Amino acid sequence: MAERRSAAAGTPSIGSFYGAVRLSSKGQIVIPRRVREEFGLATGDQLIVLGRPDQDGFALLKPEGFLRVQQELSRLQAQLGGLAAGGSASSAGEPASPEAETDRRSGGPKSKGRRHGRKGS
Repeated sequence: MAERRSAAAGTPSIGSFYGAVRLSSKGQIVIPRRVREEFGLATGDQLIVLGRPDQDGFALLKPEGFLRVQQELSRLQAQLGGLAAGGSASSAGEPASPEAETDRRSGGPKSKGRRHGRKGS
């Protein structure tokens, strides 16, 4: 996953600031309306909580966002493993070029816009 950078300072972007929340006596917070609307959150939605106590912070992620992060980390780990074993980055799960991709059904090269051998009109 590419790290977003601030155009002005060349530093990592932390995203948008949505306001501050207060922890209730029951340990609850209210997620600001703008956040709920922009991220499509509804009552009963489940969120993943990630944190780094050594950096005094945590993040809330929708489960699908967490899965994307997990898949990207696995892909990067495979690339690093391939490089450590003397391979190239492209040998760690990514095709060297679009031409190297194959159709999973036939085992042959992927077609470019044609289906079942018919020509377009």
